[in-house]
Amino acid sequence: MQMVPNQVESATTSQTLNRTMPLGDLPGALASICANAVGGGKPPANVTKPISSYLSKYGEPTAFNCLILDQRDSAVIHLYLTCLNVADGRGSNFSITATLLSASLNLSDKQTASRLAELFGRYGPPSDQPYYLRISS
Repeated sequence: MQMVPNQVESATTSQTLNRTMPLGDLPGALASICANAVGGGKPPANVTKPISSYLSKYGEPTAFNCLILDQRDSAVIHLYLTCLNVADGRGSNFSITATLLSASLNLSDKQTASRLAELFGRYGPPSDQPYYLRISS
């Protein structure tokens, strides 16, 4: 996002959420936070379930970063990055710190479109399929 200066509109928020839930519901709660970060509260179709299923495979997550690219409007690419950290509480309490970053790239601006093509080449619209990268420590 920093590679296209003056063409990116962005907003950052950080908040701590305290949730009480059974341990098994933690992946669903994290997936819901990621999906709800998408502008207007209308996440792309079926984004919550794949994220929750992915997180469920790895037990109790302590950190998760989620990047959602949304191009429902062909003239704009919306980017939503959610960085989540989970701290154990007492019993089934969890403290979730969420940092949210959203940005938009206006493709109807010829200078922006040209700069993106220069940086990344030509590309088609993003796939609706989720992609995952797991980094083990």
